[in-house]
Amino acid sequence: MEDALVREGHQQAYLTQLTQQVTLATQILDQTQLRYAKGATDYLNVLQAQKSLQDLQRQHLTAKRQLIEYRIALYRALAGGWHPDNTDHHEPPAGQEV
Repeated sequence: MEDALVREGHQQAYLTQLTQQVTLATQILDQTQLRYAKGATDYLNVLQAQKSLQDLQRQHLTAKRQLIEYRIALYRALAGGWHPDNTDHHEPPAGQEV
């Protein structure tokens, strides 16, 4: 359980860094598009800025998925060996008569 908490904490910090990087890459793309519109740069720079932003967005999504997986592992560790029982249901388990 302690390992799951540590992993989640590290992943949360990594996700925060990626969020900042995505914000900065978005600003760079906006500035590059503006410079292109004014004729100060060529379109290749815009494409490179878009690719950088998309790569960071992919990393961000992957990090979010990983955080969810870590949380699931944490919840499982907290739950221990809990298994839902079938006594709350009105139907008998498969293969048994009432």
